[in-house]
Amino acid sequence: MPFEKDKQSAIEGGKNSKRGDAATTVVGKNLIMNVIDSSEDKIKETLNSVYEEDKIKYMELMIKLMSFVIPKPRTVEMTVDNKNELSDEQLERLAYMRNHPEKFNT
Repeated sequence: MPFEKDKQSAIEGGKNSKRGDAATTVVGKNLIMNVIDSSEDKIKETLNSVYEEDKIKYMELMIKLMSFVIPKPRTVEMTVDNKNELSDEQLERLAYMRNHPEKFNT
């Protein structure tokens, strides 16, 4: 069945999904969190040991761990088909966003 842009085809496509239950993902995440929580002291000891032996290696590990907690920045592109339909305020906002992307990258 080719993709059709309507609600019914989306419903049918969802029924045929082989991705599995969202509940499975939640259970898996909870399991991992429980393992991490129960190993918190060991993790701290290990990180302290690495810090004492090699501070650069410690920082590399911390950066890797942070990538699981801090969202990575992503670029968002926006196109406007007809700029004549935008108000002056909207055009000013777009110009500001273009000139200050660091304020909008999340």
